[in-house]
Amino acid sequence: MKINRTFSTFHIAGFTYWEGIDVFNELEIGSHLFFAAEPDNIHDPDAVAIYFYSAKLEKNVKLGFIPHDKNKVISQLLNCGYRNLFEVQVNRIAKEEHPEKQVSVVVRIKLNEN
Repeated sequence: MKINRTFSTFHIAGFTYWEGIDVFNELEIGSHLFFAAEPDNIHDPDAVAIYFYSAKLEKNVKLGFIPHDKNKVISQLLNCGYRNLFEVQVNRIAKEEHPEKQVSVVVRIKLNEN
């Protein structure tokens, strides 16, 4: 039996306000991303930033955030130390869409290898 590991899917919130434009041409379907909780974020204590490692720029680049209506559980898990629980990948790129809808992400729960 195959297990559905998909936890969530969403567009990257705030994509136009961060460094997404700097790495847009590097992003591909399947590109790996990672999360960083921002409990001190003044706008949302449950904020979770989304990052991409740019080989071209040789640094981690902030793309935006998990949307507010989808961040609470992920934020709580990250803040409790479960930083390696998720696999995060780009699952859709739509260049013709509004920038806030150009990049979609899928979040899967990693399989426990124990």
